[in-house]
Amino acid sequence: MNLFTYDSRMYRFIDRLSQILLLNILWIITCLPIITIFPSTYAMFGVVRQWTLKNEINIFSAFWTYFKENFKQCILLGFVWTITVSILLMNLSLSFRMPYTFLKIVTTSVLALMIFLFIITSIYIFPVLVQYKAKWYSIIRNSFLFSVGQISISLVNIIIVVISLIIISYMPISFLFIGGLSSYSIYYLCNKSFYKLKKIKKDKTPDEKILYT
Repeated sequence: MNLFTYDSRMYRFIDRLSQILLLNILWIITCLPIITIFPSTYAMFGVVRQWTLKNEINIFSAFWTYFKENFKQCILLGFVWTITVSILLMNLSLSFRMPYTFLKIVTTSVLALMIFLFIITSIYIFPVLVQYKAKWYSIIRNSFLFSVGQISISLVNIIIVVISLIIISYMPISFLFIGGLSSYSIYYLCNKSFYKLKKIKKDKTPDEKILYT
């Protein structure tokens, strides 16, 4: 590898890092009203998807376009997710207060499984949301199917999230870029699932394709 090639790759690497930093800052700013966390995260994954497709975009205009594009659906999903989290945490808290019996073991185990499925489904929500145009309940269903059907990718995504949280806890300043970096990594992996589904649908007969819609 000659010096020119090395410099070119280094420039692209630094340029991408600066774009991720800018994207992360936009995401943080637009998340400040709290209620806009879902539209903001959708916009961030929308920009990341364009990068994955190797499309040259203006980050500001693309982010704002995505932010407005699916605003109502994202707010609705955010509401559904908040209610679901509240119910799961409330039930988990109640299960811990139960006497140590077989019923407690079963209840806690079931809740733990539900929380695990909820987490891996949540990680897939935004990649699926920017990849497919569908109703909110179809988005949730497809996110669940992808997360369970590609469990190895789901586990890697969880590791990415956990590592990101650990880095932030030890280096709070990393919050300025870790969101964009982790979303880029997560979408890159989720996109592999989308590609596999696309390949399966392409190879199936018309009747078999119904099973994959």
